[in-house]
Amino acid sequence: MVKQLKKLTSSTALQLAADETSVCQARPWESCPPTGRMLRPVDVLDRSGLSKSQVYALIAEGAFPPFIKLSARASAMPEAWLDCFIAHKVRSALQQRS
Repeated sequence: MVKQLKKLTSSTALQLAADETSVCQARPWESCPPTGRMLRPVDVLDRSGLSKSQVYALIAEGAFPPFIKLSARASAMPEAWLDCFIAHKVRSALQQRS
């Protein structure tokens, strides 16, 4: 990737870097290792403050960390993924105010 960026003009390289940053920040949980407790859906709803339908709609859009199937009838989300999502939303809100 670095070699490709050197070959491009500086404005194109800056645009590609910005695009990659926005993609990484669009799904901040992807860079977080799945550590901590495994939160069941009820716990995720409590901590996020979102409704069940909002959470599942955001998951379908790729804008919320997905649940992991633990068994045929149980799903959960790593606590670190939810923490990364919430921290990203807080940072975004603070940057918009600035």
